[in-house]
Amino acid sequence: YSEPVHKVMSLSELKCHLHTLPEKPDAIPYLTTYYERKWGFCMTHNQFSSLKEGDYEICINSSLKSGNIVLGEIVLPGETQEEIFFSSYSCHPSLANNELSGPILIAILYHFLSSLPARRYTYRFYLGPETIGALAYLSLRSQLLLERMKAGFLVTCCGDRGNFTYKQGRDPANSFDRIVVHTLKSSEVPFTLVPFFPTGSDDRQYCSPGFNLPMGTLSRSMYGTYPEYHTSKDNLDFVTADSMFESFIVLLNLIYVLEKNKKYQTLNPYGEPMLGKYGLYPSVGGKVKGNFDFTRSLRFLLNFSDGQHDLVDIAERFGSPVWGFEEHLEKLINARLLSIIY
Repeated sequence: YSEPVHKVMSLSELKCHLHTLPEKPDAIPYLTTYYERKWGFCMTHNQFSSLKEGDYEICINSSLKSGNIVLGEIVLPGETQEEIFFSSYSCHPSLANNELSGPILIAILYHFLSSLPARRYTYRFYLGPETIGALAYLSLRSQLLLERMKAGFLVTCCGDRGNFTYKQGRDPANSFDRIVVHTLKSSEVPFTLVPFFPTGSDDRQYCSPGFNLPMGTLSRSMYGTYPEYHTSKDNLDFVTADSMFESFIVLLNLIYVLEKNKKYQTLNPYGEPMLGKYGLYPSVGGKVKGNFDFTRSLRFLLNFSDGQHDLVDIAERFGSPVWGFEEHLEKLINARLLSIIY
């Protein structure tokens, strides 16, 4: 965000306006200055070291004038007005992981969700410049988000080869954090759980005390933790198609868990129902593993479907992914042993 400049100066004068990374001599740093009138150049330290004494013509053909801010938003209506919010940012030129991976993933996620015949939740997607964009967006949408938003996820830095990282929301009582943890465990990917801290990306705006939205951050290597971060090394060679695809699958699994995580009520709570009467128990006894796991899962569902435990609670107790219960729930509902209450 340099101010315009056109002048001739000596190398010693110019050096005050040059920025490098001596510890990474072949990488160009990514630096910005928005709120002071300055100008400068970023370059590799190797380039800096090769500059010869003499005079240099400096030309930055920019302009500083009143303008506008561009924000992107699209909403997919669901069966309810309760919303799941996905956010990313579009303001880091030339950076692949820190910039492109988030918008690409939520764009693909939008296209997938738009193809579904029905959605339980309404899904809201937002893109804009980091920090100032999020603040502008909140000035427009904060009341709506406070009224409707059930959970939100900032998606960024999802294309590198690192393990997954989930940065929790500000409020430790946010029940959706456990849904993300369940999804990551069930997706069988290595991950790190990080408590909220008020620095970093747009989560510090969404989670500021006045809003305190239930917003977490999903990434692979968290911003600021990998050597390529905010340098020219964060390029298309640093991200991989396999990593992007794996991140997309994790997001799909998260959507599945959010959509399916409901509370159920057993319709026969006084004693264990005779499952054989409904064709849900093997006619021959003995702990054959397949039958044992099937009936065991039915018993977990029947016992903990008391209107208090949701499906993630039950899945965690049983040691199974939420998606491992789909067939069992269908059979119990069809047998009129369970009903959906939430």
